Amino acid sequence: MLDAGHGAALSHRSAAAWWGIRGIRFEPIELSRTRNRSDTPARLATVHEHLVLPEHHVTEVDKVRVTKPARTFFELCYLATRHQLHPERVLRAGDTFWATGLADHRTYTRMLDELAQRGRPGITLYRTFLADRPKDYVPPASNLERRFNSLVEKDGQRPLRRQVNLGDAENWVGRVDFYDPVCKLIVEVYSLRYHGARLDEINDERRTAKLRATGFTVIWFWDFEIWHDPQKVLHQLRTARSGG
Repeated sequence: MLDAGHGAALSHRSAAAWWGIRGIRFEPIELSRTRNRSDTPARLATVHEHLVLPEHHVTEVDKVRVTKPARTFFELCYLATRHQLHPERVLRAGDTFWATGLADHRTYTRMLDELAQRGRPGITLYRTFLADRPKDYVPPASNLERRFNSLVEKDGQRPLRRQVNLGDAENWVGRVDFYDPVCKLIVEVYSLRYHGARLDEINDERRTAKLRATGFTVIWFWDFEIWHDPQKVLHQLRTARSGG
């Protein structure tokens, strides 16, 4: 960054990795700076020069200047248009920023308003991301949830609501992974890592009994089923939703 001159900041894939987005490599290092900000040619990193890189698009993390999550996501969308990142990986990164509280509908929309220009590479994918995610959107909290949601979507079934709090302040029932309000169906996805012990099994059985006593239908799937036997999972889900 010192080599790139004053005002440079980690950006694109390097920024995403610095923010902790898994599956995106930190190196080779990518930086951004304002065009004509420095006459120094970069020797140690790939430098992206921009007409617009305001200071409020940049912050510091561990004493390193880095583009903010909403700006970083836009830069990843740009790389997708250049076929340097797969669009699905970029969309997952946007969801991860959202799920971890680093960005939300407001910050993404504000960044879109600032950067939206006809022909700007990446803006179409950015718009598509926001159009598919309303203000109350809840991104998948894990790869397992993302996998299950993707299976349901590709199977043509109507979407389930994710991470739903059931009940109210006085009669709170619980927070569930997936919920279909049409048939009052709750779907939980379990991993052996967090639900494989006997004590976990007892707690899960108590929770399921409580939910069923409140009038909900509850089914659950293990991680190995979701990853390795998706047709079985989808068949059981269709059966449960049809009341079978």
